[in-house]
Amino acid sequence: IHYVYDDLRMMPMMTVGMIVMGASSRVRFRPHYGKSLDEVHNKLAGFGIPYQCLPVKDDGEPKLKAHKAWLKNRKQLEEKHNMNNNQNFVVVPGRVDVLLGRGKPIQEHFGNLRYHVLLDHYQHAYENAKKFEKMQIAQKIVDLVHAYNGRFLKQEGAGWLEVE
Repeated sequence: IHYVYDDLRMMPMMTVGMIVMGASSRVRFRPHYGKSLDEVHNKLAGFGIPYQCLPVKDDGEPKLKAHKAWLKNRKQLEEKHNMNNNQNFVVVPGRVDVLLGRGKPIQEHFGNLRYHVLLDHYQHAYENAKKFEKMQIAQKIVDLVHAYNGRFLKQEGAGWLEVE
């Protein structure tokens, strides 16, 4: 990982960060500082990284053209896959999708966090409900997720499948 910054005042903070991150991570981390962007670009070139490949412009704004093209391509792949199969295949989950599975990345996905707020909201009513009412509350939560265009997705190979 190459961390690039044109402000030398960041050097002490990054030094402390490198001490905290541990030896195994530190080997993969390389900070680059300079008084000007040209100086930083030259340092990156020493590692074979042309500055034109960086995902940000010289003014610090993100370069979105290539990213938007990649997203468009991924969307076309999803649509092609879904036409060939009768399953809803998703390459990149959306912000409001609920991801089924375990682990911190899934727990911290925005759609899952939003889903847990819904669960917390209906928890008391669910605990005090009878069996049929519990099914209605569960269906209401699913309907609310679908109402904000969320989907329930499980990981399948290199992508995600929508579950009913």
